[in-house]
Amino acid sequence: MIDRALSIFGTIPNTYYQERTNALNNAGRIYGELGLPEQSLAFYEESIRVGKEGLGPRHPDTVVSMFNIAQRYLGLGDYHRALEMYKEVEDVWLETLGEKHPWLAMCRNSIGKANLYLGNYQTGYDLCSKALQTLQESQGTEHPWCEIIAENIAYAKEKLEME
Repeated sequence: MIDRALSIFGTIPNTYYQERTNALNNAGRIYGELGLPEQSLAFYEESIRVGKEGLGPRHPDTVVSMFNIAQRYLGLGDYHRALEMYKEVEDVWLETLGEKHPWLAMCRNSIGKANLYLGNYQTGYDLCSKALQTLQESQGTEHPWCEIIAENIAYAKEKLEME
């Protein structure tokens, strides 16, 4: 199925940057879900390259690809690289989406999570707490992402108590 989708993708003219960026991003996600991280990273990197070239580095589709590749790096244990990309995404989303946007909250949660994995427990706790507060204020306490963030906060608390 993915081979068929990629063959169709190959017919998209180079000038259709948004379609190409999204197709490459989706391929990266699919390969990641299939447990093929090298292929996943390659498609995400190409999505970012095409997005920056044709749409610009601050275009939403380019930035979503950057967030997704940061997620992949986090999952692979490359925390410093993930953190670098998350911070770039945070800067753009803060400017373009605003302080109360749920995507910015999830980005800050991810920055917090990367800090937790790097042993920066207080920083991770602070960022995840801020992300949860932002998400609850903008989306309500029942939003499914609140549970994800709360798990990171609980982990941070546990680690801080052990120090």
